[in-house]
Amino acid sequence: SRGFRRKKRGAAVAAESSTGTWTTVGLMDLPA
Repeated sequence: SRGFRRKKRGAAVAAESSTGTWTTVGLMDLPA
């Protein structure tokens, strides 16, 4: 249970990080 919860949490962080990267790229592309 503990390991599963930790793994699930890691997946959520990865998804959030991926979204943040896409947002950053989009913001950098707008002014360009």
